[in-house]
Amino acid sequence: MKEKLKAFNLSVLDVSGEYAKEADIAFVFLSPNSLGAVQYREKIEKMLERNFSEYHYDLEYEEI
Repeated sequence: MKEKLKAFNLSVLDVSGEYAKEADIAFVFLSPNSLGAVQYREKIEKMLERNFSEYHYDLEYEEI
């Protein structure tokens, strides 16, 4: 999953805890405006749905 995310020119970090069957992955990207950030995030979500539909995941995001 990390390799697929890197194709989006993101900074990707595995921030998993102590549970072997759970993973937390953080990624960061820059966008010139809010609309661009929303569109980019939606593109990433679609890729995850397409390629990793067998996994349960929650996406949380923060705009700064």
